[in-house]
Amino acid sequence: MKGNTSSLGLDINRVFMFFIVAACFLAASAMSAFAVSAATHDAIITITPEYANCNGLGNIFILNVENDASSADSIFEGRIYSGTKGISEFYCGPAPLGWTLSDYAGGDINLPNYGYCEYKTEWDGPAVIDPSENLNFTFNATMWSEECFSEFLISTLDNKRPEGEHEYNYPKVYIDCVDPVIIKTVGEPKMPGDGFDWWVRQDTNIHIDASDNTHICDLGLDYCRWRVTVDGVEGQWNIEQNGPTLDWDFMFEEDSNHYLEVECYDLAGNKKVLTEMDKVDSTAPETTKEFVGPQKLLTTPEGIVEWIDGVTTVELTASDPDPTGENCNIGVDKTMYINVLAKEYGDIDEMSCWEPDQYCKPVISEPDTECVMDTQVFCESEMGYTKDSPEWVACVEQRVYDECMCCAYDGPMWKIY
Repeated sequence: MKGNTSSLGLDINRVFMFFIVAACFLAASAMSAFAVSAATHDAIITITPEYANCNGLGNIFILNVENDASSADSIFEGRIYSGTKGISEFYCGPAPLGWTLSDYAGGDINLPNYGYCEYKTEWDGPAVIDPSENLNFTFNATMWSEECFSEFLISTLDNKRPEGEHEYNYPKVYIDCVDPVIIKTVGEPKMPGDGFDWWVRQDTNIHIDASDNTHICDLGLDYCRWRVTVDGVEGQWNIEQNGPTLDWDFMFEEDSNHYLEVECYDLAGNKKVLTEMDKVDSTAPETTKEFVGPQKLLTTPEGIVEWIDGVTTVELTASDPDPTGENCNIGVDKTMYINVLAKEYGDIDEMSCWEPDQYCKPVISEPDTECVMDTQVFCESEMGYTKDSPEWVACVEQRVYDECMCCAYDGPMWKIY
């Protein structure tokens, strides 16, 4: 016999071989069908900035599409869909070089508004995003203050044959539409200004607090900067960036007009500005003394000895100099004096009269300046006395004696001139 044949006249060996070939073809077809369902590219999507504010002009976002190195195919199409929430306006950006834009977001009256921007290049053209390559796209969006974030849908399509495959990503942009808060605290000594903020001294501490945590969507501070302009000459900006809340202290370094600027920015770019004008006066008043009536000034090797009698009037003239020339002298508030007999203060031999350079020193305890200022306010606001009235003067002198002297003072009372 020449081989095995069936009743149908077919060579059995050939039928068997045909069956094997057909089985292999079906297996190959099944594997091909399985491969179509697997992703053939891995798109890495990044949106910057990741924080946005509610600027009325909108925010320009950069969408970076990176084709991972492990991808098998290139990306030739991308779609940017408007955010799911937190968006009031959405506009497509221009197409990158070698790509075209179909504006389905309302920017092209010839196309329906589907709420997305479609960018394409040729299927196998030179502008496709190959594995390990990336490309930037842009869009503009105006955020809505009632939401804390917006989620975008990004679709990418590869050029796998015979039919490309889509991949979807959902990057978020966080929304903060509230400005930071700046609080300035002026230490002592200080007095309210007239037409400006404060009279202060060079040893007056200025404290600044800045924060961005008053609203549920606040993202935190980025940084603050501040500078001082002295008599119209701008200083250098100082940067403060040491945490989610910022605080710092400083003092003004010279007498004159000081214009303070503080700017604070949060992570979303919201900006808060504080400005104040302060005048600095650390120059002490000057007091001159003049005798009216019988007097004699005797020059001795030990100093000038001044002789007067009981009818001689002592006149004190106080002035507040302004070395800056910028009207930064607050003026004389009060002149206080004390009259002490040498013998009553322990100078039995009255040597202080004959050797004033050695003995006529400020041996008398002086009242604390800040306490004297507070006492004047107390006698007016708390006690109800009219400033400079006899009752007010008596109140101030007694309270200065009781509250403002150092070290269990029991000497004579300081008087208001």
